Amino acid sequence: MQEEQQHRAKPAGFSLAPGLLPILAIAVGVGFGGYETFLAVTGDESANLGFWWLFAWLLPVYAVGRFAIAVFERIVNGQTMLSPRLALMKQAQRVKPVAEIRVAAVIRWFNFALLVFALIVALAWWFLAAKSPQFAVERFMAIVLIAAPQAALWAYPLTSRLASALSAAREVYYSSRAQFDLLGAADMVVFDKTGTLTTAERRFSGAYLSHLSPLTTTDELLAIAAGVEQYAKHPIAHAIVQEASRRGIELADIRDFRQIPGQGLAGTLEAQTIVIGGPIILTSRNMTLYVGDLVKCDASNHAGRTVLFVIRDSELLGWLELGDQVRATSQHAVRMLQFQRKRIGLVTGDAQGVASSVAQELGITEIFAEVLPHQKADLISSLQADTSKVVVVGDAENDLPALQQADVSVAFGVESNEPLETVGLTVFGHDAAQFAQAVVISAQAAKVTRRSLTWSAIYTLVSLPLAAGAFDFIGFELSPAIAVALSLTMSAATLHGIRSLRKA
Repeated sequence: MQEEQQHRAKPAGFSLAPGLLPILAIAVGVGFGGYETFLAVTGDESANLGFWWLFAWLLPVYAVGRFAIAVFERIVNGQTMLSPRLALMKQAQRVKPVAEIRVAAVIRWFNFALLVFALIVALAWWFLAAKSPQFAVERFMAIVLIAAPQAALWAYPLTSRLASALSAAREVYYSSRAQFDLLGAADMVVFDKTGTLTTAERRFSGAYLSHLSPLTTTDELLAIAAGVEQYAKHPIAHAIVQEASRRGIELADIRDFRQIPGQGLAGTLEAQTIVIGGPIILTSRNMTLYVGDLVKCDASNHAGRTVLFVIRDSELLGWLELGDQVRATSQHAVRMLQFQRKRIGLVTGDAQGVASSVAQELGITEIFAEVLPHQKADLISSLQADTSKVVVVGDAENDLPALQQADVSVAFGVESNEPLETVGLTVFGHDAAQFAQAVVISAQAAKVTRRSLTWSAIYTLVSLPLAAGAFDFIGFELSPAIAVALSLTMSAATLHGIRSLRKA
């Protein structure tokens, strides 16, 4: 797992919140109006009480607009609580990505720079352009009121919370917000075949005796194989033992059960060593197949069935065949990811034919077969060599090294009650399509955030010159009431854009 680009939120020092800017502008206006009133009371003929009419429009617009924005914001916030288990991500949501922290810092500086800019513009109109004090105060108010830094400030946290809620509603949770944000931008998604795109259960297809096998029936072969497999927890073992039980076969009395890493299982039967595994157990023992047996096994392999050989000492007794069951939602999930322009990879320890059969059914072209568990992390590292961002979807226990190497690690089919801390994302249940929807949501959230920040920047660049009186030479003057209306409209548009994420 790559170093996460995120930090815990730290208590900030004094900062001017965007919500205080309109209040400050109105306070300045009230102060100036009070000064004009004082002049009028003292008999100064230069006093202009007409300035108070400005508030007849400004205050109702601000009050109604702020109320509408507050209701809209509450609606959006309410939609970020779609899942009863959303609290499981509460700790992870406290960790902010670097980009969000930088945006917040920029906005804090922007607020102070805005006040300085507004003050300079007001003084310039008053002293350099010889405009009236009322005109200068109105320019100050318009500049401060028209700014909408809150729109940019909402872009990250509100979008992130809504995206989190939408993903949680699909049983996808994260313990690393940085990895969730990266999910939609990743270049490649690599699925470990068993348990993700195919069911963990295997379908028993048949048992066959080898040429010159000393056994007389396939039931004898199944009794020996099931005797070894009964001690294992793998889905293949379960399917073999279940088939022996269905046939009413008494299991062989196997002793000294052990696993052979990357090869298979072994045990002892009447002082003879029994080994069960894939083609690698033949090559590791320099054993060859009779040509007729080779043709049969090769045909089964190309048909997508897993072939397990049963060896007693150095003698091949026969083989068992098991088939994969592709999940009903897997094809839809793959198509959704391909529509997002993601490369899709399939990695498995099974033979090439088995992997190719499943990949062909699902439309996957990048296949990595016969990869041993300890080799998967090296495979992911090689895929990252061209700076590609790789997502690995697999089992949190068996595929942990590969998950830790990935840019985004996804534990699939987790049965616990809370997200795992050892991976970035946790998928409860076994629906690959829900994971694919989470990828789409992450991508759309990033798009909404970029769009909100872009439009906020464009709005600021266009609105500030208007508020500052840049077009006064043609008689165009932007009143503070219109300025606050434009600011609230921008805020509403930003919230609406964030809310559109629900359609992802």
